[in-house]
Amino acid sequence: GKDVYRQDITNPRASGAYNFDGDSCATILNNGSVNPTNSVTLEAWVNKTDKTSNTGYHHIISRNSSSSFYYSMFTEVNTGYLSFQGTVSASYKTVGVDVSNGSWNHCVVVYNKSNVLFYINGALVSTQAMTDALTPNSVDLYIGARPNGVQLYPSQIALPRVYDYALTAEQVADNFNEKASTFGG
Repeated sequence: GKDVYRQDITNPRASGAYNFDGDSCATILNNGSVNPTNSVTLEAWVNKTDKTSNTGYHHIISRNSSSSFYYSMFTEVNTGYLSFQGTVSASYKTVGVDVSNGSWNHCVVVYNKSNVLFYINGALVSTQAMTDALTPNSVDLYIGARPNGVQLYPSQIALPRVYDYALTAEQVADNFNEKASTFGG
């Protein structure tokens, strides 16, 4: 496989997608295998239509808790904008692209210790400076929520992946093209 952890989550419903109802999530227990320190790539196909459920943010992939920040990819509730948060709680970046449009979107956030790169449907849409170190914590990895089951994602997530390196633009495009016909991206 292309990713180190192969934390692909499959479900027979909706072409391999988890159907989250805003009250559920998936947890991968912290076993030390998803602890990148220099770079991280978070990737998932998302199909989100609801911008109003819960408050604040809807987490897609997260290792952040209220007191221990590590990495998280999420959408803002009111705008549907894709966002990333690293180890420093005040350092979160958002790209002004709504991925809550009722269609499948391939969302990738690459952090390489210099920048956060946002890709949507295989295309780079934003590069933002960020130099925080990634500091591993003991929090479990959550799909569809922030740890402790808060800020739940009320829609579908397919093929969530965590890599301990920065994917290249070509790798992101390859991953998008590989599944675009499945998800209609």
